[in-house]
Amino acid sequence: MQFYQEKNIELSSTDVLLSGGYSGHANFGDILQLKSVISWYKEQGREVVVIIRLDAIYDDEFMLKLYEWFDVKAFIFYAEYPWDVSTYHLEEVADYSFSNFHLYGGGMINTFWAELIISLCENIIKTFDVKNYVISGQQIDEHGASLLQEHFKTYIPSIVGVRDRESLQYLEAKGIEAFYSFDDAFESLLGLKKGFILEEMQEQEVYLHFNLSPYVSDDLLGMIDEFNSSLALLKEKYPKAKYKLLLTYLDSRIFTIIDTLGVIGSLDYHFDMDDVLVLNLASMSLKEGIERQLNLDKNAIALATSYHTAMFMQILGFKVFMYAGNDYYEQKRRGLGLESHTLQNFVAGQNETDLNEQRREDRRSWLAKLAIAMDKKMLCFESSQVKESLPLVGRYQHKQKDTNIGAAIESILQRNKRRNKVFGIGWAKTGTTSLGKVLSILGYKHKPQDFQLVDELMQGQYSGIEHNVMEHDSFDDWPWIIIYKQLDAMFENSKFVLTVRDTDAWIKSYRNMLKNEGEASEHTNMMRSFLYGIDFPHVSDEALVARYKYHIQEVKAYFKHRPNDLLIVDWSKGSGWKEVCDFLGKDIPNEEFPHSNKGTYR
Repeated sequence: MQFYQEKNIELSSTDVLLSGGYSGHANFGDILQLKSVISWYKEQGREVVVIIRLDAIYDDEFMLKLYEWFDVKAFIFYAEYPWDVSTYHLEEVADYSFSNFHLYGGGMINTFWAELIISLCENIIKTFDVKNYVISGQQIDEHGASLLQEHFKTYIPSIVGVRDRESLQYLEAKGIEAFYSFDDAFESLLGLKKGFILEEMQEQEVYLHFNLSPYVSDDLLGMIDEFNSSLALLKEKYPKAKYKLLLTYLDSRIFTIIDTLGVIGSLDYHFDMDDVLVLNLASMSLKEGIERQLNLDKNAIALATSYHTAMFMQILGFKVFMYAGNDYYEQKRRGLGLESHTLQNFVAGQNETDLNEQRREDRRSWLAKLAIAMDKKMLCFESSQVKESLPLVGRYQHKQKDTNIGAAIESILQRNKRRNKVFGIGWAKTGTTSLGKVLSILGYKHKPQDFQLVDELMQGQYSGIEHNVMEHDSFDDWPWIIIYKQLDAMFENSKFVLTVRDTDAWIKSYRNMLKNEGEASEHTNMMRSFLYGIDFPHVSDEALVARYKYHIQEVKAYFKHRPNDLLIVDWSKGSGWKEVCDFLGKDIPNEEFPHSNKGTYR
């Protein structure tokens, strides 16, 4: 990981390093989390240096805007790989040492981003020789708690704060002491409330925020259906309502961040309001104050996909419904005390309890603890008493994480190397080798199975995957099969080919392959157990067949509404050049179809 600074920058070891939800992309909640933390440190008389992503910078004007928006001493920029930063007037960081590093709030230490965030923290602590490490406002799931347990064996924070009670429980289950800090954006959201005047309106107002980005739901098409059903119910319940749309992103990542205005087009005729007002919350959050006070209906209701938007609507006193399309968002919803699981229950119910006063008290208690942690004179990393208080459990020691899958692929996009890809996602012994030769003949730079990459994937290292995705056009077999959903999310125009064969023929061929290989090593069995999700070598034919069928069903379900993106082929039943070339838009080559490994394991 590389860090860059502006040329001729002058920093001090007493400056506080901040990193967290705001990465440089303008998200309503992330902006306000950072602003709240900056304000608190300024009240303590401390200078702040903020670390954000290098690939979020657009131009020199954006650099100036950053200082206008946040008014901090300096910014430091990071990237997962070396950049040519000469056009940005940046240089690699000098040999600075900082006393304090603060990982502030966000829903980051979870299945989606935990590896990247923890790796970033470790690199910051090592690069800048950090002495005091504090964490606040985090939402953590079970996976994130497990990674933190390993992380804290070496990088021990003086205090940890989380924004919801479930995160506390996950950490406590790992023997990690933490405190309830609630959300780091809370103070800024209270300040933003002053820009609005609540009054009785003649017509009911409805505030809508929709998000269809990949992390908000396990079923984005299902979310569209839910949005459409919501609109139908609202129009029936409030036939004369006025609608206001909430925009929470100002973001260049148009292929992965799909906010309210982008979502509306997918709702077809269901969104037929002729006269709507857009409230640009993202823009408001970047400014020092709202330019003019806005009148809002004190009896309004709000439907939101965003955690911080839902919280802000609560702070305004509105009745709030929050969508939750996966466990991550269910945890967010429970953290805000929003227990309405259907919109029908919501519109029939009462306003949620006003929690603002309790949250104020929780924040006061947390900030007092944080002030004590920041004033520690002893270096917590050298305290044997602190180290002994943390459990040293877990029989598998993860190697150093250098990135995560999503970040690795995103970094490729940011380098303007976004090309259509073709991914073969059929299991071994279904004709994957033949598919690889077909794609090579058609002119794709092809990458077949690579068990070294599988081994790296098991160890939490993804630099090899990043390199190969960047250097090749088509892929088949392991490890690509188990990450096809992540690859699809980042490469929207890619094609996927599922090779299949008769189940009885497949299991015979697979068993013969294992027999011809002889007794597998312990490492090979561990690798197969990781890939298949079943215990090797003591695995039955029934278990193998069930897992094989499940993979096919899972792929079909995932691409159910996208027939143009998935091709299913069975070479033994006549699939060949025509099917593949029609699917990929290629001319049929003048050569025989390559049936590779045919009969090898019969």
